[in-house]
Order: sequence, then structure tokens, then C-alpha cells
Amino acid sequence: MGDMKEETSEMVIGEHAIETVSVDKTTNNEFVSENTTTELEFSEKETFDEILSENKTVESVCEKETKEAVPEETAKETVTEKKLVVVFVLGGPGGGKSTQCAKIAKEVGYTHLSSGDLLRQTIKSDPVNGPMIEAMIKEGKSVPPDITMEILQKAIEESGNDKFILDGFPRDEEIRAAFESATKTEPELVLFFECSEEERERRILSRNQGRVDDNSESVRKRFRYFQEHTLPVVDYYKRKGLVLQIDAGRLEEEVFETLKSILGPSTTMQAEEAPITEELGKKISELGL
Repeated sequence: MGDMKEETSEMVIGEHAIETVSVDKTTNNEFVSENTTTELEFSEKETFDEILSENKTVESVCEKETKEAVPEETAKETVTEKKLVVVFVLGGPGGGKSTQCAKIAKEVGYTHLSSGDLLRQTIKSDPVNGPMIEAMIKEGKSVPPDITMEILQKAIEESGNDKFILDGFPRDEEIRAAFESATKTEPELVLFFECSEEERERRILSRNQGRVDDNSESVRKRFRYFQEHTLPVVDYYKRKGLVLQIDAGRLEEEVFETLKSILGPSTTMQAEEAPITEELGKKISELGL
């Protein structure tokens, strides 16, 4: 065997770029290294920075072409999967949630969605599910999670927003779990409207909104459902430090000013360690939570 020689290839960047390519040949059982030199011309590229600049330009063009090539379906999925910012507002029926949420949502640029209002709209517009939803609302029961989530997600997508105040939602642990699973989202904050049953019943029976569940019999069923199914949701989020309690028994303007101090543009949403009122503590104790 002959001697083996090894050449080192170099790239010189400047007026010219020189590339040395090593080619191996075998002749008469001897291993010979032959150097072949290829000269690459870089027209009007005097510096390494200029070469990098061109590479970035090429990358930008490729990125633009890739974005333009994304199918419409894929683009829609991307919008749907964007991060949602959600505030849940819970409390017993008649606590003034919808009234306050409608006002504060406009103040802070959120979209207000009431699960109850959405379901009542569906009663009128959906001949298939409408009768079933109406019957369940009259009985003070919860509509199946799959139907509720379908209605809610449609409203979220049609809003064009990614920030929401959801009042009266979630009503129970089943729909809470369904929401978090479907949206991969937990609420930023849970506002709990605390108001006595007596005051809430008085408000419900004195209002005239034509709701199928605004009567004494339905009110009692709704109150019972709230205690048995919604309070556990409040307790679940309280253990996570996300609940802020609101005294909803006060005058409407006073409650609104409190909400502005919590959700206003200049404030940061943050749950505080709110004391459990005697009434709430009693209800939680009765449920064994």
C-alpha cells in the first residue's frame, strides 16, 4: 500500500469563495488522494453579512408561500384553537348575574354569553332539541353537556372574540369537565354572586320577562339544583384559588362599581382569598364539601 495523504477542505468568503473537494481514487493497489478545486463566484457579495441577508430574504419568501398555501379548513382550525380568556360568573338564580355581566362586558371588551339565554334561543330555533331543552328548563334540570357545549362553542366561534364572560356557566361538574376538555381552557377567574334566597326569589317573581321558569314551582327546583350541583363547582374552583365573592345583594350600581374595580382595563384579574359567608358556609357544610 502506498502512503495515504489527506487534504483539508476550506471555504473562504470574500471576493471569491473557494471550495476544495477531496476525491479518492485507487490505482495499482495504491490509495491516491486527488484534489479537485471548484471555484464558486458570488457576484456583488463582499461580506458574510450580505450572504446572511440574502438567506433571510429567501426564508421570508418561503414562509410567505407556506402561509398562502394553508388550506382554508386548516386556517379555520387554527382560529378555533386559539387561546381563550374566560371569566365564569356563578351564583343562585335571581342574583343579577346577566344584568351585571351584560354591562361589564361592554366596559372591558369581552363578549358576554349567558348559557340560559343561549338555551332559550335554541328552544325557538331548533325544532329537534328545542322541546327537550324547554322541558328540562321548566323542571330546573341541566341540559345534556354535549348539547350545551355544541350551542356554546358555536356562539364562541361566531363572536369573533377570544375573551368571554360566561354567566350561569358551568352549572354542574359534568358540564365543567366537558368545557375544560373541549376547549383545553380553565377560567382566569370565577366570580361568585352571593345573595340571600329570599332576595333572589323576590327579584325573580317581580320581574316580567316571559320566561318559562319564572314561577314559584320552577324557582324552588332551580334553587335546589343550584345548591346540589352548582355549589360543588364553586367549591372546586375555590380550592384552586380562582373564586372571588361578590355581594350581589347590594344596589345594582354598587355591584357594577365593584365589578369595574376587578375587571376594568387598568386592573389585573386576580382572585383574592374571599371569606365564606355564613350562608355559603352552611350550604357547603350541608353538602359535605
